[in-house]
Amino acid sequence: MPPRARQRWAPIILLVPLGLLLAGVAGAWRMTWQAPQWWSPPDPSREQTVLLAERVEYRLAEEAHKVRSDDDPWLLRVTEDQVNAWLAARLPAWVAHTHALDWPQGIGVPQIHFNDNTVNAGIDFADRDRRRYLVASLSPRLVEGKLVLVLEGVSLGRVWIPGRSIRSIPIDRIMPAGYMANRDIKRLVDLLIDEQRIDPTFELADGRRVRLREISFDQGELIVECETNPARSQDRERD
Repeated sequence: MPPRARQRWAPIILLVPLGLLLAGVAGAWRMTWQAPQWWSPPDPSREQTVLLAERVEYRLAEEAHKVRSDDDPWLLRVTEDQVNAWLAARLPAWVAHTHALDWPQGIGVPQIHFNDNTVNAGIDFADRDRRRYLVASLSPRLVEGKLVLVLEGVSLGRVWIPGRSIRSIPIDRIMPAGYMANRDIKRLVDLLIDEQRIDPTFELADGRRVRLREISFDQGELIVECETNPARSQDRERD
């Protein structure tokens, strides 16, 4: 190629990689606004959703309150369809009743998706008159008797950010700062990012305590092994 021809082509050749880079950045930006492929929240106004949510809530309460031998392990299996139905139809009312809190304006109810040994927990929220999708990929583990939700990574739309990197990114780059002014949202974000240890027990109305012993997954189901411990007053009587 003659020298003059090479000079004419040089700027074009240099612009090609720049154009590809800009196209890639633009494509990644568009992907941050796209819902995850598994995202399909059930309609809370549908009778089928409401009935499924009520059935799973009743079954969980029934299993938790059964009279069992002390420390005898028992299993609970739930599907993501059951969990998502409950989240869509019952969660906002449960939060209002149990914690006297209104559901944050602009934020949709969470949805989950089980994948291997992780729980993908996502929310959608309003941002610039559109909806965005934020998904945390969590690996629940029991460490020294405490529940730890290991943050494997976060997806903004369909753009994946590894857990190691998310801690170095200001949260307002991912979620509008206005939401972080909500004390409960900030507490939840800090819980996930810092991988804080959670007490895996809860107390029943009669004083007995249910404790999580093991968490596993099997073909789209979450399997939780629990044990029911006697009330503290019963423990003192035995002593």
